[in-house]
This record gives sequence, structure tokens and C-alpha cells, in this order.
Amino acid sequence: MNVHARTQEAVAFEEQTIPQEAEPTIHSADRQRRSFSRMLVGRHLADAVEHVLPPDSGPHLIAHGGEHLVFEVPRKNMPDSFRDIVIKVNFVRSGAALLAPAEDRVASELQLRKQLEESIKEKQAKVLELRRYFGYDAVPAHKTFIRDVPVTLEIFQSLYPGFQIDAKRVPKTTPALVSVQRRLELSGEGEQYVSLTGNYPERRLASLVNDPRRRERESSYDRAHDLLTGRRERSDDPRQDITAICRMYPKMRPIAHLAEQNPAFKQKLGDVVERLIAYSRDTHRCLDLAGRNNMTLMESDGAWKLKMLDVLHGGDFSFDDLERIIAEMMNREIDVQDISLRREEAWKALNPLNTLRVINALAFISGRSGDLLNVPGVENVSASVWRTGILACMSGEPSSSTSSDATMIDTRNL
Repeated sequence: MNVHARTQEAVAFEEQTIPQEAEPTIHSADRQRRSFSRMLVGRHLADAVEHVLPPDSGPHLIAHGGEHLVFEVPRKNMPDSFRDIVIKVNFVRSGAALLAPAEDRVASELQLRKQLEESIKEKQAKVLELRRYFGYDAVPAHKTFIRDVPVTLEIFQSLYPGFQIDAKRVPKTTPALVSVQRRLELSGEGEQYVSLTGNYPERRLASLVNDPRRRERESSYDRAHDLLTGRRERSDDPRQDITAICRMYPKMRPIAHLAEQNPAFKQKLGDVVERLIAYSRDTHRCLDLAGRNNMTLMESDGAWKLKMLDVLHGGDFSFDDLERIIAEMMNREIDVQDISLRREEAWKALNPLNTLRVINALAFISGRSGDLLNVPGVENVSASVWRTGILACMSGEPSSSTSSDATMIDTRNL
């Protein structure tokens, strides 16, 4: 596979454009410009980037997901080196220090800082790996810091709903990962972009409680799932398969339409699919292809370019996890008809399973369905087993095969 490479001089030049260290504190002016109404935690976290921005920059929240709060840095009155950047604040790995008893907090924070340092090294290695497979320009340059992020009772409660804690026990700060990344405009003049991701279809099904459309949606889910995992044979007419896939992943309809109308886009999409399959087979790593715009194709002057904005999971999900879970499901059931999914298995399997389906869905749309990504044994488990187990986990419903200490899926990440 021909993977685009960059010279060391080009890499060094681009990395120098991102501020390596900057310590001034942000003033709290211009807060009325910050759109924080969608989540309690947002309004309190503008100060979390105080160590990586100059004064009076007025950062404001522009997006949030299961792992990051994303802040934009306004362009005016900014030094050239700070223009067009976004700041990502990650609380996911800070939980142990936040939940530690007061007498253990110092030791917990020291341990957390070591873990965060290792996390930064691991992410740097993963970014280099991505660039080897997808090209240097596909992965935006970034810099990650460990910073003490302010914590309030509201922030704590929004991170850990239902966890009871005295306000006096909430630490004033906690170490967290703060990343600086160049902003990528997705709607420039004369340009278009297409998101190559698919959010968990189980989430849509979970929202259809007592809805008459649910049974029809479940049937569409089962057909597409079995097609994408190799359990179901492909149709003679590829358009029928693509239609079934788009019922499972409605936001893939623009991808399918553009692939049908634009040969250059379809060819580039096929190249991306080949790289995704090669990366997945070689590394066994599971990319995050659920979040909107995590991976996009952007068109400018007739050329399509891949941009992987946020495809690395905060957790360490792999296709090996899915293979192990399938083997355990098969080994504990004598009759294949009795195969069931435990909650802790559903949580661990959801991301690799969805990534597998999304990659293969893109393969069908690009006309490359002859060589799909496969995880050993996945075709032996029917769609209904995955659907029933994952939906029970999302809704908190009991399951006869669920162990008492099973972990429920945190639907805030879905």
C-alpha cells in the first residue's frame, strides 16, 4: 500500500507552529459569548485552558462528546501562533483522583499524573501509526498537556450523576489532559465535506420504547447487521444491500448518493476503505468511527482529502476484545440458540462491533465489498443476540445471563 510520507524537516516545521509552552492566565470577561446551556459542566470549564492561552482570548465552548469538551479560540487579537486552534479538555481519565478519599488524594493525583504521562506517550505512538497508514496530512498536528483543571460540585455531579458527595470533599482542581489542535474548517467557500462515520444504531432503537416503528427498525437492523458481519449473503443487486445499510445508518445516505454521482469521490472512498481494513487487520486497534465528523472526506478544487479529526478512542478498545467475547459466548452455551450477551460483554463489544460494521458499510458503498473486515466468529452470532444484549444494557433491564457485578453502559458516551 502506498502510504504518503513527509520529510523530517516538514514534520518539524509544522510541529513548531503549535505553541509548546504558554502559561498566562485567561481573564473571565466576555462570558456572555459562551454557549454553555446544553451541559452543566461546560460553563465551568473555560478556565481549564488557562495555562495554554494568552490573556483576554475569551475561549468558548463549541462542542462536547463522551470524552472531550472542545473550546474555540477567537481569531481577533490573537498572536499568529495561536490563531485557528481549538482546545480539548478530557476528564475521562481523572475519575480515580476525583473519587479518592481526601486522605488518599495526594497519592492518587501523583499516580494519575504518571498515568496521564503514559497516556500522552501512547497517543503520540498511535498518531504516528495512523500517519503511516493514512498519510501525514490526514491527522491534524496537536500538542497535549497535563494541567490542573478547576472542579466544582456541579462539575463533579455532572461527571458522576447519582454519586453522593459533600461539597467540602470535592477537590478544587484535578489533573486532566488538555490538547491544543489546529482548527479544521469544514465549510470553506467552494468546498464540501462528507462525514464517514456511523453512530450506534442501538441508540436509535433504545429511543423507540413503546413506539410502533420499533419492530420494523429491529428487522432493518438485523438484516443490515448480518450483512455487514458476513452472516448474510450479499444480494445480486448491490443497491439493495446499500439501501439496507442506510436504513441501519441513515446518515450514510449522503455518502451513498455522492458515491453514485461522483466517481472521484467513490475512488477516494475505496482507497480509504482499503487503508482502514489494512490498519485494522495489522494493529487490531478499534478506531472511533461513531462520533460525527471524527473522520471526513473534504473536497477542494476537485480533489478529495481524508481528515481524521478524532478517531482515537479514549479507552483501549480492540478487535481482540470482540473475538474473545464471541469465543466466551460460544463456549458457555451448548446450544447455539441459547447464546446470550452479558452486560459487561456488551459494553466491551459495542465499539469494536460498530467500527467493524461502519468500515464494511463504507466498503459496500465504495464497491469494495469483496474483501470485508472480519473478526473470527462474528458471523456465528446473530444480530438479534447483539441487539437484545446491548439494548438491555442501555436501558438497565435485567438479563437472565447477566452477572450480578456486571457494568452498565454509560449512555453519556453514546
